[in-house]
Amino acid sequence: MNISKRLAMSHGAMALVMLVVVVLSSWLTDRINRDFQSFTTQTMPVVRSLENLRFAGLRIVSATAEYVLFVALVGQAESSSASEGDDGHAEGEGALVESGKALYLESLANYESLVREYFPDELPFVMAIREAGEALLATSDELMGIGTAVDTAELKELHESFESAERRYLAAIGAAIDHELVELSDHVEDVHGDVVASTYGTWF
Repeated sequence: MNISKRLAMSHGAMALVMLVVVVLSSWLTDRINRDFQSFTTQTMPVVRSLENLRFAGLRIVSATAEYVLFVALVGQAESSSASEGDDGHAEGEGALVESGKALYLESLANYESLVREYFPDELPFVMAIREAGEALLATSDELMGIGTAVDTAELKELHESFESAERRYLAAIGAAIDHELVELSDHVEDVHGDVVASTYGTWF
């Protein structure tokens, strides 16, 4: 075999190798882009919805507690000026409770929509959060409707129920967030593996 044929075969083999490298790199780059797109349009919105749900629940809890406190102060106040001031604070906390409920309903609807579209196997998390959220809202309504002439034992029982509902609600959200973090960790490992494979395939 003469030198020209050997050079031609060598160049042909090199061109084939380069073609394989280009095709492989293109495929890996496309997969990385798809993975990143999935992360930004699916996983992150789910996490944001869960964080909004947690924030909404904490707002409802804190504002409900403040509302009950100010209502109690109104009932105990001796001067009309003090009563009017505390009553105004109670109205403000009541408005915060309502805004927390609105954020809860909006975030839950958004979370459920995302899960149904992208992660239907995670619907049990949606159901658990909804059940816990309904219990939290119901207990909040009970506390805010007790008025000033409430029995101490009844108030204590309602507070204990409210604290239990809060723990259950936050635990349900925590479980869903933990699941998303595990999924995110697996996703990052997959993308990292693709980047390494792409780099190795391109240069070696």
